[in-house]
Amino acid sequence: MSMMIHLIGLGYDVNATDKVRTHYAIGIPLHYAIRAHSLAKVKFGLEKGADPHKPVGLCGSPFKMAERLGMNQFVDLLKQYP
Repeated sequence: MSMMIHLIGLGYDVNATDKVRTHYAIGIPLHYAIRAHSLAKVKFGLEKGADPHKPVGLCGSPFKMAERLGMNQFVDLLKQYP
């Protein structure tokens, strides 16, 4: 979490994609937080303006990814940020 705080403090875009990883890209930071099973990181990202409905590559949006993976706690949290 401290790295997220640091990067956002430097002006990092919370909705930036990981295009550097080319076709292996996962998505925006919310995708990574969901895959890490970290509700705290997801909530932090959302509070900083992350878009839970931004579609990225094959993963789709963070909301759709959490829904597809059956991660109900994450789906419920993401629903609070339309």
